[in-house]
Amino acid sequence: MRRAARDDLPAVLLEPAVSAGHVWLAERGGEAAGTVTLTPVDVLWPDDGTALYVHRLAVRRRAAGLGVALLAHAAATATAAGCDRLRLDCMADNAVLRAYYVRTGFRHVGDVEVPRAAIRWSVAAPVVSLFERVLRS
Repeated sequence: MRRAARDDLPAVLLEPAVSAGHVWLAERGGEAAGTVTLTPVDVLWPDDGTALYVHRLAVRRRAAGLGVALLAHAAATATAAGCDRLRLDCMADNAVLRAYYVRTGFRHVGDVEVPRAAIRWSVAAPVVSLFERVLRS
């Protein structure tokens, strides 16, 4: 696992996160196989300093199963940063992804409507489900 470099991800949306060192790439056979972005704050959660936030978890189809390793890396990174929680969200109507997060140790803690000002895609104000994994007692 390595931090992404500016040349790895050309998408303009990702550039600030890449520049901040928040984007991680997993490689298999010298090629990018998956990615996860880990940030210290998220607008949908209170800024309580206890968590690291997972965004843009993505795995190439040929690397199925890598998501579990990326989430384990996220948990280890959060623990190393002094955080005791890992948090993420997904669209509330995505039953498959919601079930995946529960299977990987996350607990559903509620649903929220995304504020219109925070929407970066063209849908009506979506409802997202918030998930959290406690990393240490």
